[in-house]
Amino acid sequence: MKQNLRFIIPDNIDTPIWRYLSLEKLKSLLESKALYFTRADLLGDSHEGSYSEPTIKRRPVFYEGATKHFIEEGLPDMNKMWRLCTYINCWHVNKGESIAMWKLYAKENKSIVIYSSISLLKKSILDVQKEFCLGLVNYIDYENDYMTEANAFSPYFFKRKIYEHEKEFRILTDELEKINKVSKGEIKPPKGLLIPIDIKLLINKIVISPFSDIDFENEIIKLLKKYNLLNKLIHSSISREPKF
Repeated sequence: MKQNLRFIIPDNIDTPIWRYLSLEKLKSLLESKALYFTRADLLGDSHEGSYSEPTIKRRPVFYEGATKHFIEEGLPDMNKMWRLCTYINCWHVNKGESIAMWKLYAKENKSIVIYSSISLLKKSILDVQKEFCLGLVNYIDYENDYMTEANAFSPYFFKRKIYEHEKEFRILTDELEKINKVSKGEIKPPKGLLIPIDIKLLINKIVISPFSDIDFENEIIKLLKKYNLLNKLIHSSISREPKF
């Protein structure tokens, strides 16, 4: 993979990352052998790609010499358009499992989590043509905190503090070469991109939801056998019996 920018990456690139998935998304991952990157405007947060108030107020200084029209209308319109050509894949950073994340993503108790690392994620990307940005998400107060506009992808590595529990690590790519045709309505941008990966390299372990039943566990076992990944399966540490 090519990496065009370095955002905030932990000093230890072996930092554990987790991706909580439904059974359907796991099947899609294994069948396609690709990570799904969601279009930025479809991630579920209307603030994706937006800027904080102090950043916007500083624009006449940052864009010294630019017209008022560009600053107040042209720039915001362009930033909104970038969301339609920016694609993101999200992970949770943590040393271990998170009960909060299980409850958030374990719909109908049928889910798993892929345990990997930043290093493995980088190495597993097979696409050598696209460029990727990787980094931790910064959680800020959008009313009071300044964020840089030095790079057009910067806002995608900032979120409001209400999302701080996500402890998110992101990998981002784009199709900005199509932005003119998208803005003119000549083409519709895809809702997501499938980026080829080395599945066995990416996946360190697969953990079954601690809230799942035996039927779901058997279904996962059957699926992993099909893709020769059964050796990656472990049980959730949360479901261990207490000792007294």
